[in-house]
Amino acid sequence: MQHPLLGEVGPSFECVSLDNQTLSVPSHGTAKVVVVDFWASWCEACKVGMPALERLYRDNRRDGLMVVGVSVDADAEQARDAARRLGMTFSGRT
Repeated sequence: MQHPLLGEVGPSFECVSLDNQTLSVPSHGTAKVVVVDFWASWCEACKVGMPALERLYRDNRRDGLMVVGVSVDADAEQARDAARRLGMTFSGRT
Protein backbone atom coordinates (compact mmCIF):
# COMPACT_ATOMS: atom_id res chain seq x y z
CA MET A 1 0.00 0.00 0.00
CA GLN A 2 1.36 3.42 -0.97
CA HIS A 3 1.22 6.30 1.50
CA PRO A 4 -1.21 9.00 0.23
CA LEU A 5 1.42 11.75 0.55
CA LEU A 6 4.19 9.90 -1.29
CA GLY A 7 5.34 12.05 -4.18
CA GLU A 8 3.59 15.17 -2.89
CA VAL A 9 5.50 18.40 -2.29
CA GLY A 10 6.22 18.93 1.39
CA PRO A 11 5.93 22.26 3.17
CA SER A 12 8.79 24.71 3.29
CA PHE A 13 10.27 25.52 6.69
CA GLU A 14 13.12 27.37 8.37
CA CYS A 15 15.38 26.23 11.18
CA VAL A 16 18.59 27.33 12.87
CA SER A 17 21.77 25.48 11.96
CA LEU A 18 24.39 24.14 14.33
CA ASP A 19 26.50 27.14 13.33
CA ASN A 20 23.62 29.54 14.18
CA GLN A 21 22.64 30.29 10.59
CA THR A 22 19.05 30.27 9.33
CA LEU A 23 18.37 27.48 6.87
CA SER A 24 15.38 27.65 4.56
CA VAL A 25 14.17 24.30 3.32
CA PRO A 26 12.14 25.04 0.21
CA SER A 27 9.04 23.21 -0.89
CA HIS A 28 10.11 24.09 -4.44
CA GLY A 29 13.52 25.09 -5.72
CA THR A 30 16.89 23.62 -6.49
CA ALA A 31 16.46 20.52 -4.34
CA LYS A 32 14.71 17.70 -6.18
CA VAL A 33 14.57 15.53 -3.06
CA VAL A 34 14.81 16.62 0.57
CA VAL A 35 15.65 14.06 3.26
CA VAL A 36 14.94 15.19 6.83
CA ASP A 37 16.69 12.94 9.35
CA PHE A 38 15.90 13.27 13.05
CA TRP A 39 18.87 12.18 15.18
CA ALA A 40 20.50 12.58 18.60
CA SER A 41 24.05 12.39 19.92
CA TRP A 42 23.02 9.62 22.35
CA CYS A 43 21.19 7.50 19.74
CA GLU A 44 23.25 4.42 18.82
CA ALA A 45 21.11 3.62 15.75
CA CYS A 46 21.65 7.20 14.54
CA LYS A 47 25.43 6.82 14.89
CA VAL A 48 25.37 3.54 12.97
CA GLY A 49 23.25 4.97 10.15
CA MET A 50 24.99 8.33 9.78
CA PRO A 51 27.86 7.14 7.51
CA ALA A 52 25.35 5.74 5.00
CA LEU A 53 23.34 8.97 5.04
CA GLU A 54 26.54 10.97 4.59
CA ARG A 55 27.52 8.80 1.59
CA LEU A 56 24.05 9.21 0.10
CA TYR A 57 24.38 12.98 0.44
CA ARG A 58 27.90 13.17 -1.00
CA ASP A 59 27.01 10.91 -3.93
CA ASN A 60 23.79 12.74 -4.85
CA ARG A 61 23.98 16.38 -3.76
CA ARG A 62 24.95 17.58 -7.23
CA ASP A 63 21.87 15.82 -8.60
CA GLY A 64 19.54 17.82 -6.34
CA LEU A 65 19.50 15.88 -3.06
CA MET A 66 19.26 18.00 0.09
CA VAL A 67 19.77 16.35 3.49
CA VAL A 68 18.79 18.14 6.69
CA GLY A 69 19.76 16.49 9.95
CA VAL A 70 17.55 17.67 12.81
CA SER A 71 19.06 16.98 16.22
CA VAL A 72 16.69 16.37 19.11
CA ASP A 73 19.48 16.99 21.62
CA ALA A 74 18.56 19.51 24.33
CA ASP A 75 22.14 20.85 24.25
CA ALA A 76 23.25 22.35 20.92
CA GLU A 77 26.93 21.94 21.86
CA GLN A 78 26.44 18.17 22.24
CA ALA A 79 24.83 18.10 18.80
CA ARG A 80 27.70 20.12 17.27
CA ASP A 81 30.30 17.82 18.84
CA ALA A 82 28.47 14.71 17.65
CA ALA A 83 28.09 16.13 14.13
CA ARG A 84 31.85 16.75 13.97
CA ARG A 85 32.66 13.27 15.33
CA LEU A 86 30.26 11.64 12.88
CA GLY A 87 31.68 13.59 9.92
CA MET A 88 28.39 15.22 8.95
CA THR A 89 28.83 17.58 6.01
CA PHE A 90 25.14 18.00 5.24
CA SER A 91 23.02 20.61 7.03
CA GLY A 92 22.80 19.97 10.76
CA ARG A 93 20.08 21.57 12.90
CA THR A 94 18.91 21.60 16.49
